[in-house]
Amino acid sequence: MPLVSTFIHGLCMTLVPIALSVSGCSESPTSNAAHAQHRAESISSPSPPPDETPPGHQPPPIDRPVIDQPSIMPSPDDAHAQSRRLRTVPGTALEFTMVKIPAGVVSLPGPDGAAIDVKVGPFWAMTTELTWDLYDVFVFNLDEQGTQADAVSRPSRPYIPPDRGFGHAGYPAISMTTRGAEGFCQWLSAKTGRTYRLPTMAEWKHMALAGAAGPYSFADAATIDDHAWTARNTDEATRPVGQKLPNAFGLYDMHGNVMEWVRTLDGKGFRAAGGSYRDEPAESTADSFAEQDWEWNMTDPQIPKSTWWLSDASWVGMRIICDDETVGETSQPPAATHNPAQGHEP
Repeated sequence: MPLVSTFIHGLCMTLVPIALSVSGCSESPTSNAAHAQHRAESISSPSPPPDETPPGHQPPPIDRPVIDQPSIMPSPDDAHAQSRRLRTVPGTALEFTMVKIPAGVVSLPGPDGAAIDVKVGPFWAMTTELTWDLYDVFVFNLDEQGTQADAVSRPSRPYIPPDRGFGHAGYPAISMTTRGAEGFCQWLSAKTGRTYRLPTMAEWKHMALAGAAGPYSFADAATIDDHAWTARNTDEATRPVGQKLPNAFGLYDMHGNVMEWVRTLDGKGFRAAGGSYRDEPAESTADSFAEQDWEWNMTDPQIPKSTWWLSDASWVGMRIICDDETVGETSQPPAATHNPAQGHEP
């Protein structure tokens, strides 16, 4: 008996520390969630340095426009949910997300070349570049159900694969002319009852900077591979939308991947903005604008050349904006927080 008692006592002394160790390592789902939230907050909101300003001393004023920029990044806050809208195209199961862009001021060259400040916003913008998923519906009449949208002009069928073999579902739609881009906006407006359009150069630059000083929406130009697809990290092809980090407004691919059609300040012309997969980082800034020339449609064999497709501009796409996304929204609730990198948005 003394031998048994001694054995049991030794066994207990061995198991108790193990049990305590396991208990100390185990955490409830609640504590795990709290830890994850604390970690996310630590990453997204680093602690500011200690305030070294002497008492009573005011910092010097900032000599550039200060944009009132509420964050549009994911948040469980109800106010954030009211700044996002998940939309479904009537007659389809396709969805896209719009986020509210706050008002701001940007600087652009004026008619005489001198810089001018332009006030823009607020408005709503598509979180990603327009994808083939949505553009196909417009091009191939996939939505036809006898609605008023049937009266909208549609593109001619492309005579070559319009995606150039880069990829289709989840990839940015490319090679549409400004007529094709404007036509899509008219079609979607007729389908939804909300007015969609292309942004102006000033609106686009405001979206691209997202409150930053420039030339990018992020401070360290060396980190551009985390934010954009450019000639430096692609194989001369577009990539699926939403794979890189979004900017502070919640917009993806504002730098690189494909250039995006925008209107000039006077509303009479168009430019392609933001650089593309074939451009170097220095050519993919918030100030990168290009005007279409004859080479963009050089090999089109049609006479006259197509007014809907650009045969040699596989780097041009589009993104839509809306002045009032809340029109007719009662049947469509605010969008849930979603990261396109975990599942592409159409």
